[in-house]
Amino acid sequence: MTRALNGQQLLLALSSLVLLHGCTAVHNTFSGNSATTSLPDTSNPRVKKLFRKAQNGVATAQLSCGLMFYKGEGPLSKDYQQAFSWFRKAAENGSVEAMFNLALCYDLGRGGPQDRTKALHWYDKAAEQGLLQAQLNAGLTLFKKDQYNKALSYFRQAADQGHTKAKYKTAQCYLRQADTDNSLQKAIPYLRDAASEGHAPAQTKLAELYRKGRGVRKNTTEMINLLHLAAQQGYAEAQTKLGYCHEKGHGVEKNLQKAVRWYKKAAAQKHPPAFVALGNLHLRGKAVQQDISKACEYYRRAAEQGDQLGQMNLGAAYAQGLGVEKSTKKARKWFKKAASAGYAPAQYNVGHFFHKGIGGTQDTQKALEWYRKAARNGNVRAMRKLDKLYRTGEGQVPKSTKKADLYRRMARQTEKDEPRLQPDPVFATE
Repeated sequence: MTRALNGQQLLLALSSLVLLHGCTAVHNTFSGNSATTSLPDTSNPRVKKLFRKAQNGVATAQLSCGLMFYKGEGPLSKDYQQAFSWFRKAAENGSVEAMFNLALCYDLGRGGPQDRTKALHWYDKAAEQGLLQAQLNAGLTLFKKDQYNKALSYFRQAADQGHTKAKYKTAQCYLRQADTDNSLQKAIPYLRDAASEGHAPAQTKLAELYRKGRGVRKNTTEMINLLHLAAQQGYAEAQTKLGYCHEKGHGVEKNLQKAVRWYKKAAAQKHPPAFVALGNLHLRGKAVQQDISKACEYYRRAAEQGDQLGQMNLGAAYAQGLGVEKSTKKARKWFKKAASAGYAPAQYNVGHFFHKGIGGTQDTQKALEWYRKAARNGNVRAMRKLDKLYRTGEGQVPKSTKKADLYRRMARQTEKDEPRLQPDPVFATE
């Protein structure tokens, strides 16, 4: 059985769904126990009657009192503590809507300390009663904890009721399970449904599958069509990918001016990969006037948002003094940020800096640690470097033919299995 909040109650549901997607919220957090419920000081007879019914244990009245305090309606001032208390009473009396609103209060820390465990408990209670918004929020809460299998059951319930975003999240859960053909085939119908209903992230993800031929036959025409649909909705990731297709002539005729236009649309939304793409064009003077300083400024804007390639390129610019004053110390700093996030080329560079003592102290052991991390992440240069170091004993590295042979085999196998895709642009560090 499906239930959805209506009227005043829906406002709270929408607040939660937006906030759980990363928008900023103002949290009103109180320590200690929540306020006790009391009859408000008002001359309004209807409000007095409502509160008397609430004090007599009528769940619908308790829910209404909570909503009035939550939003500061009528003669009442906004009071999250009172709202929390009334929602809790109504929830304990079986009100599904109150269960959801109580979960929301726990989720946001409104009326009491933030407690995501209790929020999930009450979302689950409401979800069991078929409340769509609760199913979504329970799924989102678990998804953010990387508990994809548990989140999947909630999203499927909502998806099977026709909710577009839930279909996309269901597909995401399947795609983040063990990389098996079975999970992929289960994800695709949900992705297609969501994409056909105009969901831009689903369209973009499905385009990616068509590009790679994963679970579907490779089809660049379908990829471009889907990216266009998502990009025209203002979805920055799709705009950037469409720009890349125009830049490289992938699935469409090569057109650098169109590439720049799409990159700029995404950059206007502060999308880090778009900053990197524009930086690359300014670095080379392709379709725009060459301006290395401007390129570095784009890299910086991406890097400061945590984009690994932006951090890598900014570090390389500092290492070589391109568009910025040369600083091996700053180069090491930005390489390390990208390396710590798992970006293999940056891990190689950090290893190199430690190995040679560039931008800081020389440390052979740390160099080996970073080279090994890069090698585990598929970086052939790191594998070759470890082969050489263990074979020659260079830089106080203990000789080990066994380890050298291991990394040589790894490098050969990696090159055989998958051609190297270098970062664009490639910056040498030695």
